[in-house]
Amino acid sequence: MARFPLVAISVRTGNVLWTSEAFAHGEGEDRFGQIFHYVDLVAGDNLVGVFGRARTAADYVEAFDVKTGHAVLRFNMFVDDER
Repeated sequence: MARFPLVAISVRTGNVLWTSEAFAHGEGEDRFGQIFHYVDLVAGDNLVGVFGRARTAADYVEAFDVKTGHAVLRFNMFVDDER
């Protein structure tokens, strides 16, 4: 599992409001040496959502408090290629 920075920046001042780590999946390569990792961010009034899909690992959802950056939800579904 990789960790990626998630940073909230004020659109008015350009100052960093908070930083957090998204525990997104997506490391590794497939048999052709390619890596892809799709990520969408959705910001609402109370939460920032991180939705992702990686070929080599999992689909996942993470939610962060919009004011503090504290992670309030982490969910992932691993793909098992052995089955």
